[in-house]
Amino acid sequence: MPKVDMSTSVHRSIGVPVLSGEFVGIELEYEKVTKSKVVIAPKWMSTVDYSLRAGGMEYVSEPLRRREISSSVREMINGLAESKAEATKRCGLHVHVNVSDLTWVELYKYMTLYTLLEPLLFKVFAPGREDSHFCVPTWANTHLTENLYIDGCRLRKGLPLGPRYSRTWGTVATYVKGGGLHMLKSPKYAAMNVASLKKFGTLEFRQAPATLDPETIVRWATLLLDIRKEALEYEAPESIVEGWESGDSFTLCERLGLKYDPEDTQIQEDAIDAAITIAGHDTITWQELNWEVA
Repeated sequence: MPKVDMSTSVHRSIGVPVLSGEFVGIELEYEKVTKSKVVIAPKWMSTVDYSLRAGGMEYVSEPLRRREISSSVREMINGLAESKAEATKRCGLHVHVNVSDLTWVELYKYMTLYTLLEPLLFKVFAPGREDSHFCVPTWANTHLTENLYIDGCRLRKGLPLGPRYSRTWGTVATYVKGGGLHMLKSPKYAAMNVASLKKFGTLEFRQAPATLDPETIVRWATLLLDIRKEALEYEAPESIVEGWESGDSFTLCERLGLKYDPEDTQIQEDAIDAAITIAGHDTITWQELNWEVA
């Protein structure tokens, strides 16, 4: 299996098709849908969602460019107007962000910045869903952050990675022997679902509740692209954490249209620790990189 380093693109090492640039895929879930009353918009498809109740349906978009999001979402929501669709508490709004064209270091920058912002994103877009089993926050997902750390270490050292991964839950040695990406073993029901990398070349963000308000859908999808764009401006994942702790958090949130709340200290500290881990540092002595653990 060929060696992979942090400058290799995601699509080349995993083997997924590549999309170049800012694309999102949007999944809209609703219950009590009268299917005969739905007008499916161009670039959308429908499927029965058996995890939902009472006529649960999911509407899935094709990859949408940033400039297409607003018009396409509004067209699909208009198509649901006569369907009696309901956005119940069991329904979600899931957004896949294209990362297939990013290098691994760029991907880690995106995940690091997102993790720092995650408490604010829950507060604004998914209040009360921090304890949901279907969108576990990164700051509370020890399994995910540890696997991201291990994979980052192996990538940094140029160790082999590829589309194969161990199907057996076991020790780190088992995963390494399987020659695969530890992060792809992340539970599907994470707020930031990295398991979608191997299937679509995307990161899936699952925390937002379902809504029939197109403004909210467009704002959420666009913001996730804005975070991707901001992350790529940094030199490295660790520089994102350093900047955040030195005061960049206020100006960054202002650019993104988010209000930074220093009062949420405990959750924010947990998010910073998770971001430090993703950036490849030990959370105790994070000033020095420790790539030798894997």
